[in-house]
Amino acid sequence: MLKIKKFIFNPFQENTYLVWDVESMEAMVIDPGCFNENEESQIFDLIIKENLILKYLVNTHCHIDHVLGNAFIKNK
Repeated sequence: MLKIKKFIFNPFQENTYLVWDVESMEAMVIDPGCFNENEESQIFDLIIKENLILKYLVNTHCHIDHVLGNAFIKNK
């Protein structure tokens, strides 16, 4: 079963999704729009809290509001 958490990030109010499989605990972030430390910690704190294994970074397209957090997620 998959779980999905939606975050609304950055001044554009972009939707970022954290999706994970409850059995394997493998997770992916879709369109990481996290723009500042507060937004980065929102998503990373949930990853830590749920003991997720972050495996994938997915961009649906490359508008600026959808890729602001790419480097942060990649480095985690």
